[in-house]
Amino acid sequence: MSIPVDNHGFTKTCNVCTGQCRAVNSHGFGSSLTTFVIPTTGASGQVVVTFDIALPIRNVGASSLAPLPELTVTISGDLEVSRRPYTSGVYATDGVGNLRGLLLLQVVTAGVFFSACGPMIVTINGGALVSSVQTTGPGGAPLPATCDDAISATLCPATSNAIKIIVNGEAVCVNGWLTADGLASGATNGTRTLAVSAPGSSNPNLLKNELTYTCGFGPTIAPNSFPISFECVNGNDAIVYRGCALFCHSSSPATACPSPSARKRDVDVTGLAVSSAATFVLAASAGGDPHLVSAEGLKFIFNGIANAVYALFTSPVVDINMQLAATGPEERYMTE
Repeated sequence: MSIPVDNHGFTKTCNVCTGQCRAVNSHGFGSSLTTFVIPTTGASGQVVVTFDIALPIRNVGASSLAPLPELTVTISGDLEVSRRPYTSGVYATDGVGNLRGLLLLQVVTAGVFFSACGPMIVTINGGALVSSVQTTGPGGAPLPATCDDAISATLCPATSNAIKIIVNGEAVCVNGWLTADGLASGATNGTRTLAVSAPGSSNPNLLKNELTYTCGFGPTIAPNSFPISFECVNGNDAIVYRGCALFCHSSSPATACPSPSARKRDVDVTGLAVSSAATFVLAASAGGDPHLVSAEGLKFIFNGIANAVYALFTSPVVDINMQLAATGPEERYMTE
């Protein structure tokens, strides 16, 4: 079988493509590498490749491919191939399990070629029928559908931007996000300094001290205000979130994430179930003394503890917190 590869061989990956490449969802926990959704420029915008066996992650270098055993494959979307056996093949993934390259052979009568951000070509009956489509990214498995934002009266620390999620029925806060992480355009991969707290919980396993991580994000899907998933890693430390599916971090055995080598396989997530999307909460940004006025015009003087956080307003959809300064000004003036 002769396959034109042009400039898109298996050694070419998305980060060196011509700008047309777009990210796809990474594999969620509790799923094996059996189904890959490859974004394309075709009418349906994708090709779905389903294997009858689970594949391990094979991130073996830019110029290497891992062999495949005999297996059966179904292709749908912009390319259609009914369930068909292939006698041999090779493939490659990136570090999180997204399909980067694939070559399938069925003696000399049929074959499939795929290279991320390049062509995907299917030949049937010795090349008598050739179908192809241009791909625009590596193939990833779909994440769970989005779910409702976290609704809880629990207040997250107002010292930095936070997300609130419901874990095992309790509100958990992850602080340290950029303001842009809560925009509809979605979060940009990069470093974040994060801490995990559970203000209304007595479970110490949910807590995690502040640490700087390298984070990767899934898409932001309306009406939610924060990405459907993220994975933040610093060596053996990790904080991982999959909306409606899983939250874990590495501070205790009760909340530990699976190891990177097992992270995309079926894992027991008992005790870490997530029942909400992430509600994004901006840090407090107002300054000056608090001057409170009632609906009848009555003025109140606020006496509080230095550096303490107080709830000014709370509702199911918005929290407004106030943190007092650690020290007062050197000079004080009477204004009223």
